[in-house]
Amino acid sequence: VTEVCVRWNGLPLKTFPILMSEKAGVGKELYARTVHENSARASRPFVVVAGSCLTGTAAQTLLCGTENAAGLLERADGGSLFVDDIERASPVALEILEAVRIGGCTSRRDGTRLEVSVRLSASARRLPQEHTTENSFLSALASREVFVPPLRERKEDIAPLAKFFVGGIAPVHSRTITNEAIEMLQRYDWPGNMRELKNVLSAAAQETDRTVTSAN
Repeated sequence: VTEVCVRWNGLPLKTFPILMSEKAGVGKELYARTVHENSARASRPFVVVAGSCLTGTAAQTLLCGTENAAGLLERADGGSLFVDDIERASPVALEILEAVRIGGCTSRRDGTRLEVSVRLSASARRLPQEHTTENSFLSALASREVFVPPLRERKEDIAPLAKFFVGGIAPVHSRTITNEAIEMLQRYDWPGNMRELKNVLSAAAQETDRTVTSAN
């Protein structure tokens, strides 16, 4: 995954917002997180929010917070904010994100000023052309669109992903996976993409305390 991000014109070294697009389950959030973790902002938070949560007037409170409670932008200050399914966010949310993109500042619902330094990224399955032409933030995202290919087209990612998923399921048990099991995974086309791979490995890991094999 890290190598892919480097190939994408050194995305971790840039500061502009990016849009990860393709089918569901390909790992758009993981790629955005990898960009963050290989950037100068790596020591700061990587905050994730679903676009479906950024609807109506509540979007401003969730993003900007109040005088007494920090919003998502403050929590991500110095780091990155990733919006999953950005096409589901409300116009109010998009206006706030555009203000942050342009000048790093916006305002809370009570009118107090909010200044942050946040790298913005998002995912979308599909952004209709009319949306990108009518909204300046979506237009800016669309100009930096990165297509995350389905897992069947990047079989070289399966080995590191398998080790990552197995090792992270229950780190206290230090689970590993055999090369034979990885080779078996690489022979499958994974129509459900990374999400399916993670689910399969999670189920297999429940059958062992140590090593995931092809028998699992």
